[in-house]
Amino acid sequence: MKSKYFFTIAMLSALVLFLYSPVSKAQIDGHNYTIQWETSPGSGIVMKNALYNTVMGDTNTDGSRRDPDVVYRLLKGGVYWNTEHIQNNGWALRLVGETPDPADEFGFPALIQIVLRDDQSADSHILLGYGDVYMKNVYIIGADDRGVQASYYQPMEFESNNARCVFDSVIFERSNFAITAWQGAKNDEIIFTNCKWYNLVERPITQQWTGRGVSIWADQDSVIIENCTFDNVGFTVLQIEGGAANYVRFNHNTIINLGRSITSAPWLREAYFANNLIVNPFFDGEGYVDYNPVGNPSRYNYVTGFFNFSTLPATYGTDAGRRIVFANSAAYLAQTFKSAWDDTVRIQPYTNATTDSFFTFYDASTNPEGQMKIQDTLWLSTFPNFGKYDTTNYDNMVNFIKDIRAGITPAPQWMQDLYIQGSDTIWTSPQWPIIQDFSYTDAGLMTAGTDGLPLGDLNWFPDQHSQFESNKDQYINGIKNLGGQQHVQVIADEGEAEGGTLGGDASAQNVQGFVYYRFETAGDILWNFNLASAVPNCKLVVYTNLTNQNPRGENIYVNGTNLQNNSGFGEYHFTSPPLAITGWDSVIIIKDSLISGADALDLPAGANTLEIKKSWGYQNFSGANIYDASGNLVKSVRIPEATYSGGILTVEGAVWTPSGLRYVNMGTAGTVSLDLTAPNATNYFVNLFYQNTGSDQTVQVSDGSTPLTSLTLTANIDSSRQSKSSNRFSLSAGTHSLTFSGAGFNLDFVQLIKDSVVSGIIDRGIQPISYALSQNYPNPFNPSTKINFSIAKPSIVKLIVYDILGRKVATLINNQMNTGSYIYTFNAGRFASGVYFYSIEAGDFRVTKKMMLLK
Repeated sequence: MKSKYFFTIAMLSALVLFLYSPVSKAQIDGHNYTIQWETSPGSGIVMKNALYNTVMGDTNTDGSRRDPDVVYRLLKGGVYWNTEHIQNNGWALRLVGETPDPADEFGFPALIQIVLRDDQSADSHILLGYGDVYMKNVYIIGADDRGVQASYYQPMEFESNNARCVFDSVIFERSNFAITAWQGAKNDEIIFTNCKWYNLVERPITQQWTGRGVSIWADQDSVIIENCTFDNVGFTVLQIEGGAANYVRFNHNTIINLGRSITSAPWLREAYFANNLIVNPFFDGEGYVDYNPVGNPSRYNYVTGFFNFSTLPATYGTDAGRRIVFANSAAYLAQTFKSAWDDTVRIQPYTNATTDSFFTFYDASTNPEGQMKIQDTLWLSTFPNFGKYDTTNYDNMVNFIKDIRAGITPAPQWMQDLYIQGSDTIWTSPQWPIIQDFSYTDAGLMTAGTDGLPLGDLNWFPDQHSQFESNKDQYINGIKNLGGQQHVQVIADEGEAEGGTLGGDASAQNVQGFVYYRFETAGDILWNFNLASAVPNCKLVVYTNLTNQNPRGENIYVNGTNLQNNSGFGEYHFTSPPLAITGWDSVIIIKDSLISGADALDLPAGANTLEIKKSWGYQNFSGANIYDASGNLVKSVRIPEATYSGGILTVEGAVWTPSGLRYVNMGTAGTVSLDLTAPNATNYFVNLFYQNTGSDQTVQVSDGSTPLTSLTLTANIDSSRQSKSSNRFSLSAGTHSLTFSGAGFNLDFVQLIKDSVVSGIIDRGIQPISYALSQNYPNPFNPSTKINFSIAKPSIVKLIVYDILGRKVATLINNQMNTGSYIYTFNAGRFASGVYFYSIEAGDFRVTKKMMLLK
């Protein structure tokens, strides 16, 4: 431990620190604000909230930013302790630390950490992100100055839609769950490069599901993790649950001591995992609780293999439209773990037969239309000869999972305690210089990448890392090309059967019974309602069923404000008063029961919202009642009038649950005609969702009087809903009245899916219904380049150029534009050479791409 900072910590309790104004402690140079962290230069005494005060004090009284292009410069060796969280409301937050010095024990990246307030209370977050975020050369500790982790469920939480979140050369350390989490945010670009994660292990240990590298709970545009290292992770490196990403790239990463899977991302769509090195993956082994359908039916068959995923929900399209490449990766499992497991624990492969069954594998000669490629996965027989690696925790790692499975908690701790001075653990000191060295000289691994470079994080090999950066686009295209020709399948349109024109003896039917919504790996319920008058100090009663699970937490928002009780997990925990573990029960939420969000229970007159979003999952909800302060019922909301996504709509007692709780009984000779729009003249197919408990039935599909295709709907005696895709057929652009004729089954809804097969690799920015932004050409350029884009419907279009730090340098377009394709010529004659980004916004569509100006 560094004595300089031990002195600082010991002295803090005796000091009354003056909170300096941002201007007095920030040196300003153009758009760069350098934030001082000491009370006086060289004192080593931390000025609490120096970062918080500067960032949050940089706002005018009207809410605008004094300098929207500001970059906050942090000092290497600086200690930035905050008692309050930073929150960027719609503006870009840029934190850039000085380049650290690995040869200097005090030259660590700028350290950011939560510390206690004077009254010993603590904020639960470091950052709440409601805008773009760029961080470089910083060190984030997810525990407070006492070493407490459990109170900080997700200390850096992102809630902004269509944001760009970039982390470069950032170190993340110590977290029960995940330091960075995208909870409600959607359609973001999430990029981690050259980062390190250490000791993502619960403290104290009570379960095997804690410790995530990156945690995502909603649909995203893209997730890229490249040239990163993960060391000691309890659960998973990449969690994307409750949503999917259009594009995932997980390339050249080193993973050391991983309790379970590389991913907890069941709905991968277009994903590339390549050139990774994994030591001790899934060292938990798969226990009886994981694969026994009686003990835990919701996890049966979907957690096996340390690279795993499951079937795609219908709202995302078909499994045939997915594209997943897993290539050129090596794994090693120490003999300690192989010897430890008995017959009730299974050592995991890369993938298992269930995972493989979701796909038709690509083969250039026998199956050029396949979308799944797994190649060159290697199990190492010998340990990579790392420069420095600690094996002293192996026994604790084995005993931890054995105790958890035996119900003994807290289980043995297996994270590394690196901050000891005498008998004291110093929780505020960073691990610096980095004690690990995951470089190696194994000849078989040094050129095993798809790019001929070493497997794993190339930061351990500086020369090869430079080579990668110089040829990055070429190397990434090489990975993409492993999947062969690319299929693009997007949902062009869809329609509920009961909303169409019915003919013959077809009839619309309602499902009868008690309706509820089940959260599993996803779930989101939203009610919009109006109140005739304001309801101050209301009582909110939520009706739920824990489904024989332990008490758990979910996110409850009233008018956008998160309600939190005393769980310490950043959400509402269903523990007080004690709820029944089985059957339906109610939880009463009043102001006195909350530690955060209490003011949201003062409901205004007019429009209001109530939203319940999955956090822990595996919980049922049926609705809520709202009472005024006198106990009078003022509003009742139930599932049928909600909008919902991600979970499972269920009608208790019904043999099946159709979408929207209605369906069409096709009778003995029924027809359903739906107006469905084809955005382009190309190939399509239909995907039918239906119930058929009798015998196989044939459906004829026609476009007016023109037959298109027919398909056979197989029977299923268990009464569940099924889906079936037709053969491909061509349609002209425009709206078509598609008629479905058949008998003896119930039709729920229909998807019209656009299908394209493209030779080579298409731009990942292609979106449904012709929204697109193409790569600029030429690139690199000097000084002019052309930017092509297309707009699906009349929209306000913004085309903006940013520099490498995310600062806006040019607004090329900001006006209403009609549907069509466009070319914009960008002249960068007044700009300096370097990397720039150009971003388009049109309605809900947003894509950002990189370009390089070379003069």
